[in-house]
Formats: sequence, structure tokens, C-alpha cells
Amino acid sequence: MTKATFNYNNDIFISFEIKGHADYAEFGSDIVCSGITTATFTTIGLLKKLLNKSDYLYLEKEALIKFELINSEINNDLIKQVIQNFYEVLENIQAQYPKHLNLKIAKINIGGGTK
Repeated sequence: MTKATFNYNNDIFISFEIKGHADYAEFGSDIVCSGITTATFTTIGLLKKLLNKSDYLYLEKEALIKFELINSEINNDLIKQVIQNFYEVLENIQAQYPKHLNLKIAKINIGGGTK
């Protein structure tokens, strides 16, 4: 199962982490994994262009992708919309394949931890 966690502070998504494999079908035929991967890299590609930055964590062997905004990027309305759209795409995938994608939201207190 793929686990997607979106962290937020003050009702704004500030980071996301996608981890694991969907295990819907064998490698090369897994449409759920393909959909999640396509949505993730499309979103990261757009964020990289809009923010003119290229740093994010991608560990292929661990099936882990992590992207985090810095303070100056958080209040950009277009960036908020891109990440919100990504979340909604994953919500739709989860609704269709609930055994293969676990989507959650975690509140982050800046300078604190998660709640």
C-alpha cells in the first residue's frame, strides 16, 4: 500500500510525503502506482518550475518522495492551489482504490511536531 501524508500549518499544506508501492498489480502493470507516480512527478515538476527550485527527496529503492516548502513559499496562492489539486487527485485515487492508497493529513506546529 502507498501511504501519502500531507502536512499542514494554519490550513496550508506545507509538505507531502509519498511512500511505498500500491501493490495493485505486478511491476509494470500497476495502474494505481502509475497514477500516483504520474500525479506526484507532475506536481513536483510544476512546483519546481514555479518556485525555481529543484530540491526534494527521492529515494527510488525505498519508494519515498518528499517535498517541503520553505516559509517564503507557503503564502503563494498558486503554489497552494497546485498542492491542493495534487491532494484532490490522490483523494480520487484513494476513493477508487482504498486498499492501495492511504491518504492522511497531519497538522504540523512550526517549531513543534505533528499532532
